Amino acid sequence: MAQVGLTVSKRFGYATVVSVAPGSPADKEHLSDGDIIESIGEQSTRELSPAVIRLMLDGKPGTALSLSVVRPRKADPDKLTLTPHHRGACRAG
Repeated sequence: MAQVGLTVSKRFGYATVVSVAPGSPADKEHLSDGDIIESIGEQSTRELSPAVIRLMLDGKPGTALSLSVVRPRKADPDKLTLTPHHRGACRAG
């Protein structure tokens, strides 16, 4: 398993970023607290449980993970692709 460096919770029905691990793939894409993950791949996070969202955000190292992210003060969602790292590769600090 690998990780993209995000901690999320459900807010307003969607997955919302709570924290981002420094140096992680999510950090490199400038994701930040309060960003809303509208979808993972083609799946709306509104339809997913928090446990399923966490499983989807963990993946195989080197595989691409597509996210649609709504950021505060920006009308249109950003389309991002994150590549998970091995768990040991991301260190919180």
